[in-house]
Amino acid sequence: MSDRGTRWINQIRPVPGGAFFKAFIVVLFLFFFISDLFLGTVNLGTARGWVELFLPYLPLLLLIAGTLPGIISWLLVFLVIIGMGATMSVLAAFAVATLIVSAIATATLPRAAGAFYTGLTFALFLVCTLTAPDTAPMVALLALLTVLAVAAGFGLGAFWTKAERSEQRVSELREAQLKVREQERTLLAHELHDIVAHEVTIIAMQARRAEFTNDPEKTSRILSEIGDAASQTLQDLRSLVLLLKEHESDKQHDILDSTDEEQRFTPSGETTNATALVHDVRHVADAIERSGYQVLLEIEGPVSVLATSLCQVLRRTVREIGTNVLKYADPAELVSLRLTVRGGQVTLSSRNAVSKERRLTSSGTGLEAMRTRCKVFGGTLNTHTEDGFWSVAITLPFKEQSLDPANQGAIS
Repeated sequence: MSDRGTRWINQIRPVPGGAFFKAFIVVLFLFFFISDLFLGTVNLGTARGWVELFLPYLPLLLLIAGTLPGIISWLLVFLVIIGMGATMSVLAAFAVATLIVSAIATATLPRAAGAFYTGLTFALFLVCTLTAPDTAPMVALLALLTVLAVAAGFGLGAFWTKAERSEQRVSELREAQLKVREQERTLLAHELHDIVAHEVTIIAMQARRAEFTNDPEKTSRILSEIGDAASQTLQDLRSLVLLLKEHESDKQHDILDSTDEEQRFTPSGETTNATALVHDVRHVADAIERSGYQVLLEIEGPVSVLATSLCQVLRRTVREIGTNVLKYADPAELVSLRLTVRGGQVTLSSRNAVSKERRLTSSGTGLEAMRTRCKVFGGTLNTHTEDGFWSVAITLPFKEQSLDPANQGAIS
C-alpha cells in the first residue's frame, strides 16, 4: 500500500465505545436475525432463502472489525441483492445495516471520503430502483432514513473533531506548562548559583586562610569578612524569596511570561543602574584582593549609557567571574578584570593564571548561565586557555541612544 493510502487509512477514526459498541452490534444482529428466522419472512426451504436471511445483516457483523470492513461489506452485499433481484422484504431487512453503516461511515471517515460514500450509496439506490421498479417505495424510505443517518453521522463527526482539537489543545498547553516549569527550574538554579556561589566561595577561601593565620588581627579581619559575605548571601536570598512570593501573587510579574526577553535575567527586582554595576565590579575586585590575589581593574567607556537590563546581566556575570577566580586562579599571579564600553558593545573580561593546586569543585552552572544570557541578548562568550592562563570575555551589543534615565548621574 502506498504512503498516501496509509495516511488516508490512519485518518479514519476508531468507532467509539469499544467493547460496548461491539456487544451492541452482536445483540442487534441476533435480535433481527432470530426475529426473521421465527417470523418466517423468508423461505428457508431453499438456498436462496437462507442467503436472504443472513446476507442483509452481514455488514453489521463485519462492522465489528472496523469501519472499512463494514463499508466494503455493505457495498458488496447491496450489489449482490441487486444482482439477485431485490425484493421489498430483503430491502426492509437491509435497512438496519444501511442506517448503522451510513452513520458510522460518515462519522468516522474523513469528510471528503464520507461525502463520496454518501454519493455512492444514493447511486446504488438509483440502480436498485431502475432494476427493480416495484421496490421504489422501499428504496425511497431507505433513502430518507439514510439522509437522517448521514446527517447524524456528519454532526457526530464534527463533534468528535472539535473534541479532538480541544484535547490536542489541552495537551499542547500541558506541554507548554511543563516547558515553562522546566525553564523556571533552570532559571532558579542559575539565580541561586549566581546569588550564593560567589559569597559562599569567598567564605570558603577566607576560612582556608584563617587555618594558616596565627596573627589574631588578621584572623579577626578574616572572620569579619566571612561575616560580611554571609550577610550579603542572606540578603540576596531574601530578595529572591520575595521575588518568588510576588511571582505567585501576581502573574503579571512572571518573568517567563514577559514579552521582553531581557527581563528573564532580572531576577532580583533590584534598582539596577550603571552606578550599581560599577560598584559590583569594584566589590568583586576588592573581594578577590582580600582573598590574597593581586588584581588589575580597568573600567573604560561611558558605562552610564548601558540599559538597566544589561547592567543586571553584567552584575551577575562579574560575580560569576569572581567566583571562578577564587576557585581556580593562582594567587601568585596577577588577575586582570576589565569592563569596556565602546562602539555599541560592552565587554566584561578577565584573565588569570590557573592554579595547579586542588581547588573547589564546580557544577558548571555558572558558565552555562553566562552562555544562556549571551544568547538571549545576542552577545558572545569566549573562553580561552593558553600557557596556564585562563581568560573569559562576554560581549553584549546595545543601541547607542540617549542616556538611560535610570543611569542619570552614574559613573562614566
